[in-house]
Amino acid sequence: MNSFLESRITMTRFTVLLLLFLGLQPLAVTRVQAQEVFLHEFDLSKGLWGREHWGLQATANWKHIYNKIGWSRVGVSPVLDYTTGPWTFQGGVGSAFTFDSEIDNFWEVRPWVALNFRFTLLQKILVEQRFRSEWREFYTSGDLKPENYHRFRYGLGLVFRLWDNPRWSQRLGFEWYILDSPAAYERFPNERDYNLTFIHLLPNNHQITFGFELESYLNSQLRADGHAYLLILGFRI
Repeated sequence: MNSFLESRITMTRFTVLLLLFLGLQPLAVTRVQAQEVFLHEFDLSKGLWGREHWGLQATANWKHIYNKIGWSRVGVSPVLDYTTGPWTFQGGVGSAFTFDSEIDNFWEVRPWVALNFRFTLLQKILVEQRFRSEWREFYTSGDLKPENYHRFRYGLGLVFRLWDNPRWSQRLGFEWYILDSPAAYERFPNERDYNLTFIHLLPNNHQITFGFELESYLNSQLRADGHAYLLILGFRI
């Protein structure tokens, strides 16, 4: 048995065990104080350049929270990737501005790198895994000093088809954010996200994505566990 096949078998076993573990996580959540918030997020992505293994794209993002003290965030993030076989190496620098009359508005700069691995499970399910490391630098308009921190993210997604149509697919995903000491400006730094999205390929090969996400988080300001319910809408042109 060659080393590549052995690595595929190992990753498949790891993924199956991880899925069983993650499936039990929502049952194990304990909340000190319930915090429920509602958000929407809109993404617009465009491929800018591509050559053999290389690709460059940019994504504009608008996120808004509906809460007693809410905020909006707008940002843009260019991404450069290199793909070889089932592996994709990515890097980018995101920039976003978070604002509202009830908070100290701030800029964020977020350089990051990521490693993605994809394989097929049971001949029908595409398994996507992403290991991402990112650095976050905050520049506030108030009196607080700028802060920065590093965090690690692990994402797992299953892409499949609920019905026999090549232009439609669905994705069930999970992402875990891991860090030690969050910045004061970040309300939801420690979170675990569970999402279901529907992906539709249009006749002009543009892509539309919509779905829902449950974010289980620790509010760094109130030091209480809670949930966020997120409506997702995205376009890729």
